[in-house]
Amino acid sequence: MTVILKLFLSLLLVAVALAAQNFTVPAKDDAQCVKDITQASANIAEAGIAIAKAVSDCATGFTSACSDDINKTLKSLTDAGAEITDAVYQCGGSEPTPCSNDINAAVADVTAAITSIDS
Repeated sequence: MTVILKLFLSLLLVAVALAAQNFTVPAKDDAQCVKDITQASANIAEAGIAIAKAVSDCATGFTSACSDDINKTLKSLTDAGAEITDAVYQCGGSEPTPCSNDINAAVADVTAAITSIDS
């Protein structure tokens, strides 16, 4: 679980950097920009809660509760990646930035790590 927590924290830091970067660009849709960043943050928080639950639920072995926690983490991180990508466009970007690409790559890496634990 330590690797997953490190990846989660890295994703969170990159999301914050993306938000800061995009607020310096004239926004196409301020309301949607804020909504996307807020939702991405909520999804990352939900992933953190699911990871915390997985630490205890998976300590006794791979149970249905453990599997549920892993799947919730995966969904939350995937949703966060989608919201962050949307934020790039809504906050004034015209194409995915290297930062956005890095976030989506981090989500893919976390997904692969979780999938390997889940199997």
